[in-house]
Amino acid sequence: MAAEDNADGITISADEYNELIRMRWAVDTATQPFMMIRSDWTINYLNEPMKRLLQERAGDIRAAGGTPTASTGEKLDRVFPQLLPERSVMDRCRHEGIDREYTMGEAILKVHVTGEDSEEGEFLGNTLEWFDLTAQRDAESQIEKLIREVLEGRLDERIDTEELDGFVRQLGDELNRLIDSVKEPVDEAIEAVQALAQGDLTVRMEGDYKGEFGRMQEAINGSMDHLDDLVRQILEGANNVRSASSEIAQGNTDLSQRTEEQASSLEETASSMEEMTSTVKSNADNS
Repeated sequence: MAAEDNADGITISADEYNELIRMRWAVDTATQPFMMIRSDWTINYLNEPMKRLLQERAGDIRAAGGTPTASTGEKLDRVFPQLLPERSVMDRCRHEGIDREYTMGEAILKVHVTGEDSEEGEFLGNTLEWFDLTAQRDAESQIEKLIREVLEGRLDERIDTEELDGFVRQLGDELNRLIDSVKEPVDEAIEAVQALAQGDLTVRMEGDYKGEFGRMQEAINGSMDHLDDLVRQILEGANNVRSASSEIAQGNTDLSQRTEEQASSLEETASSMEEMTSTVKSNADNS
């Protein structure tokens, strides 16, 4: 049944009344902070999420000059003085709406404003839908910092996801896991190469790596194995050379000893020859 004027009120059918009740319930139980103001900028409705937002960001709203204890009948600019310069724009906006973003203390709040007219074209007021972007912007800042750190080769930074929720928290957790998956093989590779620099060829990359990290693991471990074999061969060759050198030195010692013995025999022989020569000479003289 169509609505009809009745002095200060409007009479509607039971079905229309039930629909209005359902709409009111839907707005009350919505998860998005939501408020409505009249054309004179007095607040005539706040849903429960809006009341919670005002409580949670009370300190930030006060720091920005506002009054977070909003209630119906209160002026919007007393709660959010930042919106006052937008009043003329808000009076003209309708279904297309406008979006504004404000920094209040440490909070970043975004508001989407639409306006409503009566059937006669009279401006009734505005609907304001609020979004708390503080955690999202903090996450964006952390992500930018993390990317800069990674590009500069530093893999120790992580995103603090404790205060985040929804998609932003999931994104932060995934990025942290991504950095962890990169840092682990890089740390193992550094450890193996540092050990090599100190002469230790026993360190290997032990993780179960796939893809490019698996190829890096195979290259480093294979290089270590090859160097280990090469060093063993060199040591074995050096031992062989040492053994041969010892044998040669011993042979030289033996040869020197025999040479000395031969020289001594020759000296004795020469002495005997001299004696024989002397004897022969003497015999010749006697003869």
